[in-house]
Amino acid sequence: MNEQLTLKVLDALDSMSQRIKMIETDMVRKSDIADMVVKSDIADMVRKSDIADMVRKSDIADMVRKSDIADLPLIRQAVLETAAAVKRIEAKLEQHQEILDSHSHSIDILHRNQLRIETEIEKIRSK
Repeated sequence: MNEQLTLKVLDALDSMSQRIKMIETDMVRKSDIADMVVKSDIADMVRKSDIADMVRKSDIADMVRKSDIADLPLIRQAVLETAAAVKRIEAKLEQHQEILDSHSHSIDILHRNQLRIETEIEKIRSK
């Protein structure tokens, strides 16, 4: 009878051991699910923060656009003033170029005259 009782106890222990393993497996699965839920919550928070950043960036972009529009008359005036200054500078450059060209022509004439005079001096010396 002790043997039968021992066998029953061993069978019961074996059965309980299997049930414990099943419970542990279920518990692991529940913890995995809990991890997944936590990760999903974190992902949702990230997505919400991304959306918040996008909204802030959109607001900043709108502010920039509004300030650009507000500054358009000033920018237009600055461009017109710059264009006028560039035209004045170009006109002065053309004047200076004309003066340089005339001076260059004068220098060329003087150089030719100098060569002619030097040639005549050499002729006189060689006589």
